Amino acid sequence: MATVKALDVEVIDHLVRRHYGLNTTGEVGADVFENAHKIANPFLEIDRAANELRLLASACLAVILDSDMDWSDHAAMAVMAADLGGRRDGQATIDLRERARRRAAQSGEALRRRRPISTAMSNASGKFDFVEKLTAEGGLDDHETATVVLSDIAAKITMELTKARREARNAVVALIEHIDMKDEELELLWWVFNEASETRDKAFKALKPAERGLVAGVELAKKLRLLPGPTSTPALLARMGVSAKTAHALTSAVDACDSDWIRTLNLVDVNALTPVHAALAERLRVGKTTKWAVGWSSVAQCDVELEFPEHGLAVQSYLEAVYLRSRADRQG
Repeated sequence: MATVKALDVEVIDHLVRRHYGLNTTGEVGADVFENAHKIANPFLEIDRAANELRLLASACLAVILDSDMDWSDHAAMAVMAADLGGRRDGQATIDLRERARRRAAQSGEALRRRRPISTAMSNASGKFDFVEKLTAEGGLDDHETATVVLSDIAAKITMELTKARREARNAVVALIEHIDMKDEELELLWWVFNEASETRDKAFKALKPAERGLVAGVELAKKLRLLPGPTSTPALLARMGVSAKTAHALTSAVDACDSDWIRTLNLVDVNALTPVHAALAERLRVGKTTKWAVGWSSVAQCDVELEFPEHGLAVQSYLEAVYLRSRADRQG
């Protein structure tokens, strides 16, 4: 519980790394997690308790995903990005894969559920009969009575104005959320019907097959106004002509991408939780040579021969981009 109470983006990253058995050396979030368990168990030897700590990290994430706390959605996005479409083994401890998907689906649908703006407003009447109040108190014949009556009236007016201001604010917030939802729907629909990449300025079918899925996933993530995204994401990507059968090595997909396009992406804080984006960052740093894949494989802790179907790569790119956006938003 001490870990759960001290959550931030670094602690979430650390918990997810622990769950998937990834390298945690030198991580900022490690101190919060390890110190919490040292306090609970003074005899715990961190260097010799890797399996125990992995199980505890998984348990922490399960609590976060099953609850309705502020960090639950972000944790779900982190798990889904790091899972690599089931290619990473997180089942040796606690199954978080379905928990994360369920949490993201519930939140995504709740954000996009149409809520009448009228529900943010109260139907209660704020009527206050000032004449009746004055009559009941015998008028304003003396100073003491006048002070009491007018103070009561002022308090009532203040209370009603405060209530009206709160309801007006709630209505405006509901209206903004409604507009964001509508804008997102329209942008996604135009994007799908246009069947063209806006960042590459060409039709998706004109892109190289190896890069098509990667570009589609990143663009879809940019279209979102509300996080997590809708459950219709896989269908939207399929509609863009991304094949579910043709597979490509991740290295080939990254090499097929234009360097100028890669520079437009959010590649801050990429790591083993975001292997596709980490590959793009390493390719940009080293250049289009065979050497970048070796360094990437070490950082991302992935097989250099890792392959994805086009559609699978699109979904993975999307999940990573959404997670990185959520992380950036959390850090302000």
